[in-house]
Amino acid sequence: MAVVEQGAAAGTSPALDYETLKWVAQFAEIERVAQISNLPWSRVYAITKGETRVFLKVVPGERANLVQLVQALSQRFGDLVPQVLGCAPERGLLLMRDHGGQVLGQISGPSKRIDVLTPYAEIQRRSHHEEELLRLVPTLDLTSLYPHFLRFLQDPSERPEQRVGLGYYLGAEAAERMAQLFTELKPLFVWLLADAERLPVTINHCDLRGGNLAERPDGKLVIYDWDEAVRGPVGMSLRTVFVTAFRPYVVLNRLALLQDPETFKGDRIALNRYIGSLQEDPAFVPATLVEGLPGAILAGLLRFIESFADYARPDTKFRETVGRVQRAKLDDLMMICEAAATLDRSWQAPLAKAFSAAGEGARAQRLLAGIRPRPIVRKGAKVDQHLWEAAAELPEGFPTVVVGPEEQARQAFEPKDLKVAARLFVHYGAILIENAFPPSLLGSCRDALAQLVEGGEYSLEVGDKRRMHSLPFSGPFAEAALLASPFVRPLLNVLLGRDHILGSLTAVTSEAGAEEQRLHRDHPWLYGELNDQPSPPFAVTMLVPVCDVSEVMGTTRIVKGSHRLREGEAVSLPRQQRAFPLGSCLLMNYCLDHQGMANQSETARPLLSYVYQRFWFQDRVNFKKQPRLKLNRSDVETIPAGLLRLVSWALEPDGRGRA
Repeated sequence: MAVVEQGAAAGTSPALDYETLKWVAQFAEIERVAQISNLPWSRVYAITKGETRVFLKVVPGERANLVQLVQALSQRFGDLVPQVLGCAPERGLLLMRDHGGQVLGQISGPSKRIDVLTPYAEIQRRSHHEEELLRLVPTLDLTSLYPHFLRFLQDPSERPEQRVGLGYYLGAEAAERMAQLFTELKPLFVWLLADAERLPVTINHCDLRGGNLAERPDGKLVIYDWDEAVRGPVGMSLRTVFVTAFRPYVVLNRLALLQDPETFKGDRIALNRYIGSLQEDPAFVPATLVEGLPGAILAGLLRFIESFADYARPDTKFRETVGRVQRAKLDDLMMICEAAATLDRSWQAPLAKAFSAAGEGARAQRLLAGIRPRPIVRKGAKVDQHLWEAAAELPEGFPTVVVGPEEQARQAFEPKDLKVAARLFVHYGAILIENAFPPSLLGSCRDALAQLVEGGEYSLEVGDKRRMHSLPFSGPFAEAALLASPFVRPLLNVLLGRDHILGSLTAVTSEAGAEEQRLHRDHPWLYGELNDQPSPPFAVTMLVPVCDVSEVMGTTRIVKGSHRLREGEAVSLPRQQRAFPLGSCLLMNYCLDHQGMANQSETARPLLSYVYQRFWFQDRVNFKKQPRLKLNRSDVETIPAGLLRLVSWALEPDGRGRA
């Protein structure tokens, strides 16, 4: 009798039924059955008898062609794909022999990529003439690809039992921004995809990553998991071999020579070998390949992003994982757009405008400054730091750093990136950090703030239709994700020392119709009467929007570098402002000239304000009419020691907090 194990990967999927086990027994002896994957598009079981192992893949009925496809590939390409022992397309069953190899893992370096692309090109080259084989694969319609992609971005459905949209994975607000951006860019993508129409049509694996490749003991490669295969223009799988679509895109468009030839040298070698292997068949013309492959790479990326419309499931971890992947792929897509604008300068201004409207201000600044996009940096590669700094150097450039998907997954900046952020702050006196905080936590802060504002306690008028509210050091305002963010706390440690404290915790709301503030700074220089040089940072204000703050709603305008000038000396300098997306925060030197802009919207604009400072500093300029923060003694025992240290001064007799 077979033993069925439900491992961690199995989730809640049922064990194999008797009829399925009976079918398997026709081809292999069964001693033990263990489920090794449970995904929306397939389930896989390892079936063993002693040292012998086979794999059973079970796919939904609508994907039955996959069973026949893998069998056909096995018959035609021998050792390049797993050997099929049996299949039952009507039941979605596919039984394969263990390939006996080691999973390849990360495909890094030109030699590994050549090892993968050479046999893969053979499969594609030969499949081009196999009409019977190609009929088993779903056909990609290039003309409908982009409309389907836009429909995925725009679809508001969040019910996992049916097709869903991007909002299911990233949230409605982020999906709306992306839908707006890529709707504007439709003419650009029509142009970018056009050359792919001229490429030979063949089978494309579409998920050709290291996890779907194995090296046999004899050194030969085996390619498995053809679940995402499509019939379409050759080259759609290149994005996975090179980790991003951007890298092969810039090499094929000869943009690599304009950026950093050494960075792309290995990519160029691998792509040349791929093209060389394909051109062994006269149907694959080198010039056509070079011109059309960028469009095919883009098509593969668009299809991958859109494919998750059908793969939703009510699993929070799965949803978050897919969300991180989607953010990375959309970033890849936007980098390709930036690269395309260097090919046709007529796209530069409209693309920058579209980026700016979608909250991608740093990209807009790069385009307008003529700064070329760079590849996503991987472990061991030379870190490219100049983008943040170059964008900030523009007169209108707002110093900005962005927490990307890799940093979010790692929950930390790379040390070198942290140094760049610190350098930007010290030089300009301000820095905006995008994606620093979870939007869900800020939503809780928004709700809690609304209740406090309604109560009216410790509220002070600080300008036209502007009020400042002292906040309690409790609830969502004192969450570790806010006070000890891995993307903010390390930077504050660099700027203020590890023994810095939280000097005040307030919120400022500007009502609809509020006029703009006068230009001001929150504190004068220390020891200004003794010398003409500013002191190192002694206090840093962190402004945290609890909703997306557009320029219409009234952002905070700054004067870069004004903290290094005496008060009044920066009046003639350029001023900078930009929208603040939810999840971001603005860090400002306490001596920086700034002003809150007019709220021309119909809703209030709330901002949280955390002032961090060196432990010895006491603010004698502000907070003369209200407490700096509220700390209830009853909450002290519930506050972790690492966070309590920030506000323990408020418990002292001369503390100016409300304890």
